[in-house]
This record gives sequence, C-alpha cells and structure tokens, in this order.
Amino acid sequence: MSCRFNISYPSTILEDTRQQVGKHRNIHSWMNRHGVTLTRTKLYCGDYTLPANQSICIDTKYGLQEVYGDLIGKDHARFVRELDNAKDCGITLVILVEERGIRCIEDVAAWLNPRIAQYHHTPKLMRPAKPPISSEQLMKVMRTVAEKHGCIWKFCKKSETGKRICDILQGREPLETQRSDGG
Repeated sequence: MSCRFNISYPSTILEDTRQQVGKHRNIHSWMNRHGVTLTRTKLYCGDYTLPANQSICIDTKYGLQEVYGDLIGKDHARFVRELDNAKDCGITLVILVEERGIRCIEDVAAWLNPRIAQYHHTPKLMRPAKPPISSEQLMKVMRTVAEKHGCIWKFCKKSETGKRICDILQGREPLETQRSDGG
C-alpha cells in the first residue's frame, strides 16, 4: 500500500524587487508549477519571505562564488550590515546557497575554488597582491559569520531552490545551519 502526502505550499511568497528579473527562472518555474504566486515588493532584508510572517527571510546565493564575494570581497561590509539589520529586527535570515555537491557547511572545505586556479594561472605581475583564501578558510569564515551575526547557512541544488524556500518559510526545515551530522 502506498501512502501519498499532499504537501501544501503557501499561496503567495514575497520576492524582493532587487532580485534581477529573469535571473531566477528555476525558482519562478517551480513556484508556478506548485501554485505559488510570487509578489514583487521591496523587502527589508533577503530575497523571499511570507506576507503574513516576515520573521524568516531567505537570501539566495547563486553559488559559493557569490558567497566568497560577499564575505571576502568588496561586498563584505554591505553583507554584514544586512545580517546585523535582520538580527536587530528579530528576523531570522537564512542564506540559501545554490551549489551542486554541497549539502552541508563542512562540504564547503572540499569545494574547488576557481579563484585559486585563476590566481596561479595569472602572470605574477598581474596578480592581486593577496591570494584567494582556501575553501577550508571560507568554511571557517562562514561559521564565524553565522555565530557573530546570526544567519543560518543552507545549501541546495539549483533544481531544489523553490521547494527549499517554501519548506524553510513554512517551518518544514529546522532553522539551523546544515551540518554533516544532519543538523
């Protein structure tokens, strides 16, 4: 005998107007197939939230390259400011990273950072003064940022993003950073 569960999804999710139109077709397509309306509006923080309960917001990242830029690059101050603003307002900010092969924060240490190969293939006179940090260092920075600024790191394949947004916003996933031990 087979059991089927009908999982209900919210009828509407708010999407920040700063999200680039057309960039997240995977999310829009999934939401459309499951009867979820995306309403574009300016959000206080993050990219997605529920209209009736904005205490949880999701900030989507198009891979660890974008995370690297937010944490190590020129966007660091802006990114940390957004994390602190969310925390100060009692908002749980979940950072959902689309990266194939990464299922938990420990997997970040094994990520092949393309910036490292690019650095070593760049002529010495044209290299940045400082080499890119290792993937293990990036994982440690991500953990530190979560502890200091109260964000939660989650990871998924691009094809799973829409479902994961709904599951997180509806409380079907624990609000803690994904770890290899299941937490």
